[in-house]
Amino acid sequence: MPRWLGVLALLSAGGSLALAQAPGDSGRTPGGPQDPVYAVGGLTLGARVPFDSAAYREYKCGPSDQFDGFTWCQRIRQDKERRGAFAATYSILHARDGRIVYLNRVQVPAFFGPDEAEQDIQRYSRQLGEQPRTVTMPRRPEFSYGILAAWGKVVLEPLDRESLERLAEGRRPTTAKGYLIDFIGDFARSAKEGLPIYRLSGGAGFVWVASYDQKGRGTLRFSAVDASAISPPAVATPAPANPTDARPEETPSIALLPAPAPTTPSKSQPKQRLPAGSRTPREIFRP
Repeated sequence: MPRWLGVLALLSAGGSLALAQAPGDSGRTPGGPQDPVYAVGGLTLGARVPFDSAAYREYKCGPSDQFDGFTWCQRIRQDKERRGAFAATYSILHARDGRIVYLNRVQVPAFFGPDEAEQDIQRYSRQLGEQPRTVTMPRRPEFSYGILAAWGKVVLEPLDRESLERLAEGRRPTTAKGYLIDFIGDFARSAKEGLPIYRLSGGAGFVWVASYDQKGRGTLRFSAVDASAISPPAVATPAPANPTDARPEETPSIALLPAPAPTTPSKSQPKQRLPAGSRTPREIFRP
C-alpha cells in the first residue's frame, strides 16, 4: 500500500470519519457539502476527540503552553516498512470540548524513491480537487531535495529576523506565536543555515513537507490546521518574493497575529492527567 494511503486520509465531506463525532455532529466539517476534510493518523480536523477512547489514552496530554483553553497531546510510535524502521510522532491540539484544531505527523527517517514526493503531492491534489501552493527548499549539501505543498486556506508566514535569531540560539521566539514548519524538521538548524521557516496561520488547510538526501532518506511531515480557531483573523501583507518558487502569485503572505485572548474555563472536558513521571511535550520546538 502506498505510504500516502496508510498515513493520511483526505476525505470528501459526507464520507465516514475515522474519529467518532460528538453527539449532534453531522459528520461534516462546517462550511458546506463540498468542503474538504483533512485527517492525519485517523483523526479529523474539526471533529471531536472521544476522551474515553483507548486511542486517546495513548497520548500524553496537558494544557497548551501557547493557547489558553486548549490541550496539547502527543504520542510516538515505532514502526517499519520494507525500506527500514522509523519513528512517527503524532500531535493534537484540541479545545476543551474536544474539537480538534491542529493535527500533525512527523516521520524520521522517511524514505523516497524517484519522483515519489511529487507523486504523493499529485494524489493529494486529486483528492482535494485543488492545486497546491508549493515552495522548493534552497539546495544544501546534506539535503538533495526539499518541497513544501499547502492546500486550503492555511497561510505560510515567513518568520521575522528576530524570531529566526532566537531559534538559531535555541530560544523560543517572542514575536511568532503559533505552530512553525520548516523543510528539515529542525528549527534551530534551519535558522542557522538560512533555510525558510514559516508560521502556520490563516484558516483551515493542509501542509505536506519533505526533504531527503541522494539516497532518498530524510524527513516527512503532515499538518492539518485551522489557525482561525486559535488566533483572531489578521490582515495579510505581501511577502518578499521567494527566489526558489517560480510562481510569484503563489508566494505566501506575511500576517502577524496578535496573541490569543484568554478563554473562560469549561466543565465539558474531563481533567487531563499525565502518567506518573511524565512531562507534557513542549509545543514550540517540536512540530
